[in-house]
Amino acid sequence: MDIKSPQNLMELTDVFRFVEKVLKLEPGHIRDLSFYKKQFETTPYFSIYVEKDNEVLGALLAVPQGNDGLLVGEVAVSEKARGKGIGSLLLTEIEKRAKKYKKKNVLLGSLETAEEFYLKHQYKPKLFIQLQGTNRLKELKNFAKDNSYEKDIIWENEGDGFSKIIIETSTIDKKLQDKAKTLSGAHTQYLFSKKLQT
Repeated sequence: MDIKSPQNLMELTDVFRFVEKVLKLEPGHIRDLSFYKKQFETTPYFSIYVEKDNEVLGALLAVPQGNDGLLVGEVAVSEKARGKGIGSLLLTEIEKRAKKYKKKNVLLGSLETAEEFYLKHQYKPKLFIQLQGTNRLKELKNFAKDNSYEKDIIWENEGDGFSKIIIETSTIDKKLQDKAKTLSGAHTQYLFSKKLQT
């Protein structure tokens, strides 16, 4: 198995189509092919894939975030290749590349089916909660307070029609996430971050 970066836009398109198919990305996904093509112009080394016998088995697409961070947008492994270490291989490789390019941390969102995988790789969980409406930040803060997480809010934002917070949790707290889902117009997702040793 070889880990590669796409060498041109045609290869990047093929890798993105693989990711799109495996993850069943919907049309209009925020990080679409044009988004990754633009990133590819300046940071092609943060798009990687695993290939065996000319077949893509897994891919990881990441972009710089600020001066010292890396945001992993998509991680996909074909169904037939799951459980064979390809996800770990991709994650290890992107961490090496992040360090090489002076990135100090990696951030990613996760499907529920992959949360344990990121914990196994020493990523720390953070609960993202988003509510429809720009005037609901106080409601989110009260929710955190009522659940003893008031001091664990590490980010908050209102705008674009939404109110959002991120709560640092020491573990994946499904009870907290389930409670958050009962808020009107709520979307929740666990994010994971890892500080890289330099």
